[in-house]
Amino acid sequence: MKATLIPAEATAGSFTTVSLELTIEGETIRQGGYLKVAPFRRVANYWAPAQGRMRERKNYVTLNTAADAGLCLTIEGGWDALVRVETGRLAHGDTVTIAYGDTSGGGPGFQLSSLAGKAELRISYAPDAETEEEEIAQVFFYLRPGEPAELRARLRKEPGRQAALLRPVLIDRFGNTAENSPAGLKVESIEGVEYEGQNAFPKGGKALCAGVITAKAPLPCSRIRVSAPSLGLAALSDPVSMDTQVFWGDLHCHTRLAQALDTPEFLYEYAKNDAALDF
Repeated sequence: MKATLIPAEATAGSFTTVSLELTIEGETIRQGGYLKVAPFRRVANYWAPAQGRMRERKNYVTLNTAADAGLCLTIEGGWDALVRVETGRLAHGDTVTIAYGDTSGGGPGFQLSSLAGKAELRISYAPDAETEEEEIAQVFFYLRPGEPAELRARLRKEPGRQAALLRPVLIDRFGNTAENSPAGLKVESIEGVEYEGQNAFPKGGKALCAGVITAKAPLPCSRIRVSAPSLGLAALSDPVSMDTQVFWGDLHCHTRLAQALDTPEFLYEYAKNDAALDF
């Protein structure tokens, strides 16, 4: 089975039409057999739910083939696309195309998940009504972040030291770390501190800008203001204490091992490189 997604990537949260082309290679699917396309895990995944009844609504799914077979498409549980052979057969070389977000009936298309990441679709088949289902292929769809919509600034400083680390992070309207970065970054000292350091925005918002922070007034906590003039975005850094160590962290989270997305390794890297958490 050859599986191809067209396109293979798009912006998270956008509306589009995604076509999945399934070409039979060696297998034969007879009357009563079927093809099934299912996202890896229901609900907690990067793929959006689908529907096959209301043409004018979003996420409408249709089926197309030139094969000499009578096919029926159903959506099971709002997620799995089931293509059942009612008459004839699907043989080597036949292609079945499932269109997620068909707009021919006036619908807006397929609304992608608002979370940037990699959606995994698993394709399985049963050659006839008596044979057990078997997984035969996988295909991936990449959801990239949108344009920057918000700037966040993480400021870290150890007590008793002037060295500080500033991490500017651009996010899109859904909270994904944006890929595009402006050419420059402006840092202003406010609330009783002065900051001198690198004045360039790191690519992807994931590098640290080293600098020196100096107290101007005996305030318990201080902040700096960071802006990206080319984008019209600005942010206050999280507060830092001049004489007390402050730790930032997340006390409760999930991965795909429970009821959420991705791996523990991905969550660790996100906490470290995107959210700049201490724990």
